[in-house]
Amino acid sequence: MAGESDFQLQNSNQAIEFAKESVRLGVTVNGGAAVAIIGFLGAKENISDPQAIRYALACFATGVGLSFFAAIAGYFAQTCFAHWNYLRGSGKDAGAGWAYALSAIGIVCIVGSVAAFIRGVIVVGRALFV
Repeated sequence: MAGESDFQLQNSNQAIEFAKESVRLGVTVNGGAAVAIIGFLGAKENISDPQAIRYALACFATGVGLSFFAAIAGYFAQTCFAHWNYLRGSGKDAGAGWAYALSAIGIVCIVGSVAAFIRGVIVVGRALFV
């Protein structure tokens, strides 16, 4: 039984680290992209579509926001998983539905963050380099 418990603990720790790195990546990539856009704006004399730049910055800000939502969902998912494991260890019947739902929400938020980044890059590429 101790071997299984150690494996679950190690597996949970790795999942938490992976989630933390995913969130950190989402914030860094989208935040860095927003800063880079502002730098490009200072160097470029005329921009074909200034509204597109605003839209791209909104995409990057959305990506950062989604990364933060993923962090919050991940925190609560891990809390639910810990409670579920405690109940199972106590011999009580318990379900992990909330934990799995929150994990899915976190994954959707990270995927959304990446999608917002890609959309922002496409928009800003068309506005600055056309």
